[in-house]
Amino acid sequence: MADNGANARITYRDKSIDNTQITGLTSGYINFAGYNADHRGRLMSPAEVDSSRPIVVLGWQIADRLFWRDRRSARQDHPD
Repeated sequence: MADNGANARITYRDKSIDNTQITGLTSGYINFAGYNADHRGRLMSPAEVDSSRPIVVLGWQIADRLFWRDRRSARQDHPD
């Protein structure tokens, strides 16, 4: 299990967040402690790790800042 990190700008469509902590992990982190995959997400699956799929796990604060408008639109289109 290894990790390597840096701070960088992340961008989704017209939104960017500067100086965001980014950490690259090896497959041993597939079930790392302390992560709570609530109703808004999930961790990567063993199949995704085995096939080296590019996966990102975002914290809820970053997800809200990048995707809030898209989720709000989806809720209006498909109310629970």
